[in-house]
Amino acid sequence: MADLNDLSAQEIGRRLRIARENADIRQDDAAEVIGMSRPTLVSIEKGVRRVRIQEIQMLARRYGVSVNALLRREAVHTDLMPRFRKLRETEDAHTVEAVK
Repeated sequence: MADLNDLSAQEIGRRLRIARENADIRQDDAAEVIGMSRPTLVSIEKGVRRVRIQEIQMLARRYGVSVNALLRREAVHTDLMPRFRKLRETEDAHTVEAVK
């Protein structure tokens, strides 16, 4: 695992943003979890402000990912097909319910 100094603030912010979006969490809610304002979280996600280790730990927990996954040198490829299939099944179920 890399540490916070091995990756650029922009890269860490990008990874945090992706993790938040994958967890389907709004910026307001994520910021509230760690006791900061939304603009501060936006600054972190844009790489303007460096994230502190305590903040990344809390965000990782909230997003359901490990700190290791966020800080590893090489990003891990995520197969999104299972998520799209699940989304499609959910969408189909809602369509069937609407037609009934």
